[in-house]
Amino acid sequence: MSVSIIRAAALAFLAGVASTPVLAQDSDAELQILLQQQLQNPVTDDTLPDGVTPLPEGETPVIRKKREPQMAEPEPAIDGITPLPEGEQPIVRKRREQVPEIEGVTPLPEGEQPIVRRKPRPEVVEPGPEDEEEPPRRRRPRNESVEPGPGPDFAGPSADQIERQLDARPRIRLAPSERVTIREFQRRPDLRRAAPSIEIQAINFATGSAEIPISQYRKVENIAIALDRLLRRDPDTLVLIEGHTDAVGSFGSNQALSERRAASLKRVLVREFDIPRDALETVGYGEEYLLIPTTRDNWKNRRVTLRVIDDFLR
Repeated sequence: MSVSIIRAAALAFLAGVASTPVLAQDSDAELQILLQQQLQNPVTDDTLPDGVTPLPEGETPVIRKKREPQMAEPEPAIDGITPLPEGEQPIVRKRREQVPEIEGVTPLPEGEQPIVRRKPRPEVVEPGPEDEEEPPRRRRPRNESVEPGPGPDFAGPSADQIERQLDARPRIRLAPSERVTIREFQRRPDLRRAAPSIEIQAINFATGSAEIPISQYRKVENIAIALDRLLRRDPDTLVLIEGHTDAVGSFGSNQALSERRAASLKRVLVREFDIPRDALETVGYGEEYLLIPTTRDNWKNRRVTLRVIDDFLR
């Protein structure tokens, strides 16, 4: 038998194909013993296992030792850290940036998102009729005092006093060519001062109101009695009712308020005391003609003035 056949048989036995057990550790001495055993029991080409090719004559088989698996050394355990299972990759989290502490602000726990609340929008309120009618008021300085009014028991001038002053003669007489219209008379201070007149400060109007309360009708009655007497003597008598306010509030609001108060007195005289409507004219001057020159709340400036003007009109 050739040497190549013996070498091939030895390789097959080392691979575990033949019935001879594979040695745990391959060495040269064991290999020599194995070859001697094969020489005693010759192997022919017919006894080679399937898939084993005989080596050429003179070639020595290469025997590779079985590679033992290398065991990784376990990493030292750290207190509080659980080791990951084999093959699992660790999750790397970025380090959270340190936020500077602000006095009075408590930092949120890690991972918690802040709750952002939107600032509510201011409610837009459309101005109503009441807001438009309410006039802007001037602020009174703190060091200014308010002069008390006449009180509810102040009766004002009597009917005789009103009649006597309105029946007086005008201070000037105008020629027929010099006479004016009612609108022109209202804008002529010189003619207004020349006409017979009387100031009525007894009627108490509510603040910002032009309505005359029923409690004030007794004072209005004195005016009605005096006018009735004048009209009986001269049916052509024409009386101008002027409305005045104090200087508290805006100029425009005081102007409108004075016009409404003059119209309110005319309405009460006509409806409640039967004074002819054609015998009365009204105008408002607001704060233009103050009896007391002050910006304070003074009751003497809140008044109505009666003037007999028929001798000045065309």
